[in-house]
Amino acid sequence: MPVRAEIKQTAASTDPVATVERMGEFFATHLATSGGYVYAYSPDLKVRRGEGRVDNGVVWNQPPGTPGVGAAFLRLYEITRDPRWLKAAGAAAQATLNGQLLSGGWYNFTETLPDRRAQWCYRTAVANAEACAAIEGNKERNNATLDDNITQSNLGFLMWYDTVTDGKDPAIGDAIRYGLNQLLKAQYPNGSWPVFLGRVFPHKRFAAAWRARLPETWSKEWVKPPSAAMVLNDQLVRDTMRLLLAADRYEAREDLIAAARRTGDFLLAAQLPAPQRGWAQTYNLDLEPIWGRKFEPPAVASRETAGAIEALLQLYLRTGEKRYLDGAVEAADWLRQSRRPSGDWARFYELGTNRPLYVTGEDTLTYDDKELHKGYSLVGEFGIGAALDLVDRVKAGEKPTIVEGWNWVFEPTPYSLNEPRLALGHVDAEGRLIENDWIQSGTFIRAVRSLGPPDAKAQNKAQNTEPPANAAPATKTP
Repeated sequence: MPVRAEIKQTAASTDPVATVERMGEFFATHLATSGGYVYAYSPDLKVRRGEGRVDNGVVWNQPPGTPGVGAAFLRLYEITRDPRWLKAAGAAAQATLNGQLLSGGWYNFTETLPDRRAQWCYRTAVANAEACAAIEGNKERNNATLDDNITQSNLGFLMWYDTVTDGKDPAIGDAIRYGLNQLLKAQYPNGSWPVFLGRVFPHKRFAAAWRARLPETWSKEWVKPPSAAMVLNDQLVRDTMRLLLAADRYEAREDLIAAARRTGDFLLAAQLPAPQRGWAQTYNLDLEPIWGRKFEPPAVASRETAGAIEALLQLYLRTGEKRYLDGAVEAADWLRQSRRPSGDWARFYELGTNRPLYVTGEDTLTYDDKELHKGYSLVGEFGIGAALDLVDRVKAGEKPTIVEGWNWVFEPTPYSLNEPRLALGHVDAEGRLIENDWIQSGTFIRAVRSLGPPDAKAQNKAQNTEPPANAAPATKTP
């Protein structure tokens, strides 16, 4: 991203590790709220942003908020072995712990001020379900979500922190096990997942998975979806698969692998019939594609198809069951056939015809890719190229590590070696780097990830600091 505003520069070190550490120091000492973070801060620190403006005392639970910044501190500690970063990660872990709801996961944000915390069913503050139910005026009080990698990334960050510290804090391990157990209870019999752990529908409504089918007809105008639906939107299923398989490596449990298999079986069942062997974003209980939001029509969704491919490949590499690979291969074939002449993909493809389908700013459907709905990506690469490459490699007999270590915790702030280099030379003496008029958590995360994996630290910086006695000598990799 271009740097549009700069703070006064100084003659700073050209050492990238030292520069990124300066950024980390600024985040830890100036931006943390009870150990937690939001997406972005105005240069004068008077305005804080998550999904919109955020009140004081609120921290954000979706990367690049608290779990993303906390993960960046862990990575920085792995590279430098400087205990400052383990301490900062520990503060973020405590903020994460304080945001866990009685339903087992996390809502979009956490309140840190005592009077506001009293309106939420936080595990550290509410004794039981009866006390939670007694809270009035806040329908979201116990509504943990699997949307946007929120609960998944928070559990992943805690597992990473617990691994690095060799389980020194029993409360962290307890929160992880509680969260995983609540998650497993929420999975439907057909292998699908609710969007909200606080709104799990009766399991008897979700029978063992059968095969997806196309509806005989579907409305070209928005139809409000039913409350009980099956969702792949925003990579919910992919992110849950990542969590399950990482959790299995963190703490080997047969019930975690069993849940991952059920998830894979649901994906195979929800895969649409030939020749459109991809996935929709949202299904009804008959496994027919239906409307989601007003700009999410019943269609074959290229982005979610790429996510489903990754999930199936991960499961295949973990279990060796070829049916998961076969499903990924068939979906990859459809994606290759659906590529636009421009080299990218439409987000949606019409059921039956496979024509690229778009949505205008007035939320009407069109075949024209001009004047599209703003704020929602309807055309793009969507990580599809990487998914297709993985399919080819796995088909050829390779066993690639699809998600390197704990990197999935950073999502949705991915780091790519192909993206423009960060302007680290614009980091000022206090550690501030402004991108697009904001001090952004995502910028700090990208800066840390640009240093490379921990085993590259010798190439970046000679660091003689010994890790603290209560830290593990090496990080367990999921």
